[in-house]
Amino acid sequence: MKRGSMRFWLCASAAAFLLAMILDAVAVKQAPKLASAKLANELTLARLRRGKSTIAKAGKLYPTVSYVRRIGDAKSKTYSLYGEPDSVSPSTKNGQPLELLYYAFDWAGPDVPQVMEVVCSAPKDGNAGRVVEITLAASSL
Repeated sequence: MKRGSMRFWLCASAAAFLLAMILDAVAVKQAPKLASAKLANELTLARLRRGKSTIAKAGKLYPTVSYVRRIGDAKSKTYSLYGEPDSVSPSTKNGQPLELLYYAFDWAGPDVPQVMEVVCSAPKDGNAGRVVEITLAASSL
């Protein structure tokens, strides 16, 4: 090899090495950002933060949101507010028998949660079931 081409390849190798080191350093700096992005859930995607966002903020972001006491209400109130669920299935939590009411809101468009699951206590001793938990989420399908 000629002396000039050896210098060229030496400089090119050093430049490639430095470029690789710079790109690696940039990737390491961005890694925490990418890791935190993977931890997003339906609340953060909806721009709501548990324990931080208020009902007023949710109402401004999503005009269909309103605050009415739901937990502890009779299961029949859920039917009067939302109609017949798309499906009703038995469920359990901590050994307690429950009923899961599933509502699909895909007709409302992509800007609102697509699914609402209402968990109710099972009717017992002639008492109607009561709402135990409500979850709004994106569809799992």
